[in-house]
Amino acid sequence: MFKRDMQNVSTVADLQRVLRAFDLGDPLSKGRAIRQIAARFDLEEEHPTCGGAIDAKVSSILLGSRNRTAYLISGPPSDRAPELVWDQSKACQNVTHDGIPNHFAFPWVHPPLPYLSPPSPPNSSPSGDSCRAAHRMTEERRLFGPHCLLAVHTIIR
Repeated sequence: MFKRDMQNVSTVADLQRVLRAFDLGDPLSKGRAIRQIAARFDLEEEHPTCGGAIDAKVSSILLGSRNRTAYLISGPPSDRAPELVWDQSKACQNVTHDGIPNHFAFPWVHPPLPYLSPPSPPNSSPSGDSCRAAHRMTEERRLFGPHCLLAVHTIIR
């Protein structure tokens, strides 16, 4: 799925859609909620568990180094799947979720990230070195395309 879908990524919005991909009709998923880029273990028909994709973060060299920002989303994918409501989910209703609201679904946000390094000079462009530096900024990430899009995808099992 990732290999197929990444061929069409050229913008941050494209990458956001790929990272949150959940489509039970996708032939590669074979109709399984756990066989998604943004898996939902709680939606499995047999033996559901409370786990899966819980957030995503997307940035680029330009966003990160010049504007010191990224796009972040918290909560399992809910565009093509039901929103996770803790007390209504058979798999999650007995799982402690202190500090997380009962409806675990939020939109993409675009906050400033003050902990990133200072901005690059305005006429500089992303280079292999800057892409590698961005690659080291997070635990789980991928770099794509000419603008060095940076993606982070968190899955809990």
